[in-house]
Amino acid sequence: MEKQEEKLKDKAKNNPDYLWVSGSNLYGMATERSDLDLRGFVFPSFDYMIGIKEFKSIEFEEDDHKVYSAKHFLKLALKGDPQVTEGLFPPDKHIVKCSDLGREILKLKDDLISNAIYGRIMGYSTGEWRKAMAIKQVSTKFNKTKKEIINDVRSHWHLKKEKIDEIIKILDSVDKKKCISSMAGLGARRRKEVENYGFCRKSAAHAIRLVKQLTELMETGSMVFPRPDGQILLDIRKGKYTKKELEAMHDSVVAKAEAMREKSVLPNEPNRNKVWERYSELVADVIQKDERFLQLVQ
Repeated sequence: MEKQEEKLKDKAKNNPDYLWVSGSNLYGMATERSDLDLRGFVFPSFDYMIGIKEFKSIEFEEDDHKVYSAKHFLKLALKGDPQVTEGLFPPDKHIVKCSDLGREILKLKDDLISNAIYGRIMGYSTGEWRKAMAIKQVSTKFNKTKKEIINDVRSHWHLKKEKIDEIIKILDSVDKKKCISSMAGLGARRRKEVENYGFCRKSAAHAIRLVKQLTELMETGSMVFPRPDGQILLDIRKGKYTKKELEAMHDSVVAKAEAMREKSVLPNEPNRNKVWERYSELVADVIQKDERFLQLVQ
């Protein structure tokens, strides 16, 4: 590993600009089996900030620890990434580290969050709910033409994955869909839970939590952690609700989120200009103090 990469990894792990407790411990739904998940961001060295080297995030799997570059953190926040958005709201007791630079980024919270988050959180929640209920969405009939089109595009135009994904999304949008039971993709533990309870407890709890957080965010512009309904979420994880009760609960929270969408206090779009202008100012300050940069200008 190059010296710059070693220094970046060391800083990201031991001296990030912001680090918070994420996951079940943040939500108030941790069990004795829950790991301590940490998330954060760091301003990397000069080489990474000007694009000579690329850095989006580093994962420290042994510690359940993930640190983003400050730039990537902001990009994800602007898109409404659920976990990154949660990182703007933890209480002080769940903040492990926060530098002056970290505080400046957190001040942009109101400019980062917008109604764009609705689709992202509902999408994540739907995915968790389908995993919980062991179902998947499929086309109502096999569409060979669609597959042929996708294969033709791949073989003849050699487009990047992002473009292919856009084309697939458009083609998928015109297909009629239905949900079917499916154990495909479920690990051994989830399979056993579905067999014993009729659903996966953890995924059900997270699906409901995500929608309730979204509703709260649209109603108040904020999220409270640990979750006020943490005990209910914990009871779901412990299997204290039947599948029928959970389905009714899920239908109710989704209906409330859909109703709140029209009354959201959030702006329709984030203030991207302000976010990137402030980020540029912070980067300029960081670069002027960077060892590597100072060596180059001397």
